[in-house]
Amino acid sequence: MKHSYILIMILGILALLLGVTSLHSRLVSLRSFNYGKEIIDLSNEYRRLYDEFSKEYGFEDYISIRIDDLDSLYSDLIFSIDNLESYYLGLDKELKILDQQYESLVKEKKLIEEEKKKHFFIDKVMLLNQYDEGLPTGCESVSLKILLAYYGIDVSLEEITSKLRKSEIPYMEDGILYGGDPDLEFIGDPHQHDAYGVYAKPILTVGKEYLSNLRYVENKTLKDILNIVKDNHPVIVWNSTNMSIPYISASWIDKRTGKRINWLKNEHALVIIGYTPASIIVSDPLTGSIRYLDRKIFQSRYDIMGRKAIY
Repeated sequence: MKHSYILIMILGILALLLGVTSLHSRLVSLRSFNYGKEIIDLSNEYRRLYDEFSKEYGFEDYISIRIDDLDSLYSDLIFSIDNLESYYLGLDKELKILDQQYESLVKEKKLIEEEKKKHFFIDKVMLLNQYDEGLPTGCESVSLKILLAYYGIDVSLEEITSKLRKSEIPYMEDGILYGGDPDLEFIGDPHQHDAYGVYAKPILTVGKEYLSNLRYVENKTLKDILNIVKDNHPVIVWNSTNMSIPYISASWIDKRTGKRINWLKNEHALVIIGYTPASIIVSDPLTGSIRYLDRKIFQSRYDIMGRKAIY
C-alpha cells in the first residue's frame, strides 16, 4: 500500500511537469502572434524560473525529496496507529477491571441485603427495671407497660398491677396444697419476693383496657414470633430468668376447678424487640436493659414455657 501511494504521487508530479511544459510551449507560441510585450516578458520570466528550478533541484532530486517526505509521513502514521492500539488495549484492560469491580459490588450489595434480612431491631422501646419499680416478681406487668409505651400509651405500673387479678400464694389444707391458676390470675403479689407470677391471658385482659387490638397467640414458633417483630411489633413472650432451665418447683390444686397446676420455676416475661442470626434482642425487665440472648437457648426456653406471646 505504501509503494502504491508513492507511485501515484510520482505520476501526479510527472503530470504536473508535463502541464508546465505545455504551458511554456503555448506562451512561446504567443510570441509569433505578437500578442504583446507583456505576454512575451511573462513567458521569458517563467522560462527563467523553470530553468533555475531544474538546475538547482533536478527532477530526480525533487521526486526523491517528495518520496522522503512521504516516507516520513508514513512512519508518523504507523507510529500514531501503534500508539492508538496501545491506548485502546489500555482502555480495554481498564474496562475489564471496572467490569470486575462492578460485578464484585453487585455481589457485595446482594450479600449485605441478605445479611440485613437476618438482622432486625425496633428502636425507641422503653427500658424498665422491675426491681427499681418495686416489682421483684412483676416482670409481666413491667413488660406490659413497655409494650403499651411503644404505642404511645402512658399508664403507671401501679394502675396495671391494681387491675391485675390476683390469688393468694399456695397454701396447705388437709394435707393438700391449694392455690390459684396462673392462666387466670397472678399467684401472690408482684410487689413481694415470694410471689410466683402469671401467664399471658390475665395480662392480655388488663392490656386490652388500654389497647383494644392487643392479641394473644399460643403455640406459635419462634420464627412466627420474629416475623411479627419484623413488622415493627414488639412482642411479650414467656421465657426464663437469665435463660436458666425452667423446672417444676411446686404443684398444687386449684380448689375451684380441681385443675392440677405445675409451676415452672424461673418463669419470666420479657419483650422481644429484634434479632440477629445468633441472638434474640429483648427489652428485659430483669435488668432494665437491652439484651442479646442466645437464639437456640431462647427458643428452647420459649418452647418449654408453652409458646405464649402478646403483641
